[in-house]
Amino acid sequence: MQQFWDSVIHPLLEKRQPKTEQSAAAAAVTVNEKERDAMAQEWQTIKEGRDMLELECATLIKEREKWFLARKILLDDVQREKRELEHDRAALDLHWSQVVLERQTLRVKTEEAHRTIDAAKHLKSETEKTLAFAHEEQQKLHQNLLELRKNFNETTAHLEHLLSTKSWRYTLWLRKLEATARAVTSGRIAYTVFGALKDIWTDFGEPYPTFVRWVRHDVLGDIWPVHKPEYDPGNTDSRLRDKSNNTVAVVIPCHNYGAYLGDAIDSVFSQTVLPIEVVVVDDGSTDNTEEIAKHNTYRGVRYIRGEWQSVGAARNAGLDATEAEFLIFLDADDMLHARYIEASLDAIRLLPNGGLAYTDQQYFGTQNAYHTTPEHFDWRKFDADNHISATAMVRRNALLQAGKFSHGVNQAGDWVTWRRVLRLGWKAVKSRGLLFYRQHSKSMTHDLRANRIYPKLAGFFEEPVTLCIALSGRAWMWPKTAKFLEDQTFPHLLTELIVLDTSGDPAFGTMVRDWLSRCDYHGFTYLEEPICIAHLADMPRESYRREVSEVCARMYNRFARLATTTLVFFLEDDIVPPLDAYPRLIASFDIPVVSVSGFYTHRESGIPVAWTWSDDGTKHPHFSQGDGILEVGGNGFGCVVIRGERLRNTVFHSGPPTMNFDQNFYHQVVWQEKQKAMIDHTVECAHLSAPEES
Repeated sequence: MQQFWDSVIHPLLEKRQPKTEQSAAAAAVTVNEKERDAMAQEWQTIKEGRDMLELECATLIKEREKWFLARKILLDDVQREKRELEHDRAALDLHWSQVVLERQTLRVKTEEAHRTIDAAKHLKSETEKTLAFAHEEQQKLHQNLLELRKNFNETTAHLEHLLSTKSWRYTLWLRKLEATARAVTSGRIAYTVFGALKDIWTDFGEPYPTFVRWVRHDVLGDIWPVHKPEYDPGNTDSRLRDKSNNTVAVVIPCHNYGAYLGDAIDSVFSQTVLPIEVVVVDDGSTDNTEEIAKHNTYRGVRYIRGEWQSVGAARNAGLDATEAEFLIFLDADDMLHARYIEASLDAIRLLPNGGLAYTDQQYFGTQNAYHTTPEHFDWRKFDADNHISATAMVRRNALLQAGKFSHGVNQAGDWVTWRRVLRLGWKAVKSRGLLFYRQHSKSMTHDLRANRIYPKLAGFFEEPVTLCIALSGRAWMWPKTAKFLEDQTFPHLLTELIVLDTSGDPAFGTMVRDWLSRCDYHGFTYLEEPICIAHLADMPRESYRREVSEVCARMYNRFARLATTTLVFFLEDDIVPPLDAYPRLIASFDIPVVSVSGFYTHRESGIPVAWTWSDDGTKHPHFSQGDGILEVGGNGFGCVVIRGERLRNTVFHSGPPTMNFDQNFYHQVVWQEKQKAMIDHTVECAHLSAPEES
């Protein structure tokens, strides 16, 4: 404004002033009142113009301030939208990964369904052929029956005519005399007496078996030899299949079961399809096992003896002593139905990857019952409680791949072994055969089940375990985690480590890999899994709950695909459990239990990381702390042992109904499938926070 005054108004005024005193005087004379009024009015106009300019400038300054404020707000909105777009993009990437995983899972299931359909078509074709053949045989049998009836009627007429003649009646005494002589010379009277005496001896419970067999075989055997059965190992009996296609060996491990061994052997040689090898494996018996086995060598039975002191090791000795493609390990106190081998071969050959053929079981002895096994193999039932007996037919190649029979102490070695076979990809199919399973108090399985030592029976204390840890880059916590791994009490040679590093920190990863290279564990797998938000695990959980759940779902899906053991032990990188946590947790497993967790609380709220479910499937947010081992609706994955087969058949996700990966897992397993989750309050874990910076 001052500049305007100096450049415009002031020069104008100067022009109007007289230059000399004379001109000034003349001007003063000539200026009239009208001119002064005009100048005053002009001056007032100039002042008003100046005021308007000042007002416009103030307005422009205010507009400028508003523009700067609007620009700042717009920039803030752009930055916020950019962050939201980045979060949405990360969420879409996670969702796409989940879709890809689900598509791969669906492809695998589809391929398996196609294989099942092909097998069913093959079975249908074979069944139709069998029915056609049976119909043809029925017609032939009917024709033969008609011819037999005709011959029978003709023969009856001839006999009636012959018996009515006088010569037949006159020579009757000569025929009786001849029959008596033949009986004496051929020893039939003796064999008839032996048969009657054996029936009486059996009715009295077969007392003094060793003495009776010594008298029959050694004292009287030279005069009246024991008749051999029709089977001869060297012949080409119609019950024998082509060795190149269906070679079957039966291995009979025996320890002081001589009283039952004869029945087991007899059931083998009563088969409609006979084995090419029968081996009795005597594991240090002190009864008449050796005698019974050697008395059956004429049938082709081989006898080997050792001091294995383990039924699993004895079975492996029989495995090594045979060459057949398929094997049956028959306990010496059990028996086979006559069609057991035939039906098992028919079933196991339906699938190219058929590794096991199992059957129903007829219990006899102290318990008489019929045990029906699943028509189609059910991994849930098998994982919780074995329904495939040790006598299941097994393919040699599958058994060798599984490392032969487990021979741990006080475990169901057959169950442990079959789990290993199936984890390799071999399939179990049901056979139409039948096993006669003897129940008696001397059975090891009977003792274990009677004492309810489920974890021992399942082999959990002697089986390998996978320990899974997800590391988020908490460098302050890694020394404590490493110390726990070094000192925890479960055998390191039975533990496989899987470490998933999500830190994205090269220095942290180098530190972890260096420790892994020096550890004494059976093996380890180190994987890097970068995430879109650094240090996400330590972000405010309420603000990043969705991102954390999606990342965790992806991580635990990777763990589930990599873990191959019966049980999987999960440990979070801010949890420090007791050194004996794993053995104590697995001791609480039972048939319906799917997981057992240690006890720890939230770092902020201090409440237990566990919950229950209401009747409508909604989660109760709080769980009251108790004592000992309690059933819960679910728990966190900070320190928990879960059945491996359950994990391998689960896809973790952060969608409905709970929008949380661990809660969705337990909603399906506990609330829907009615399995049990347990928490052991005595296994108390420390849930640590980062130290405050000074």
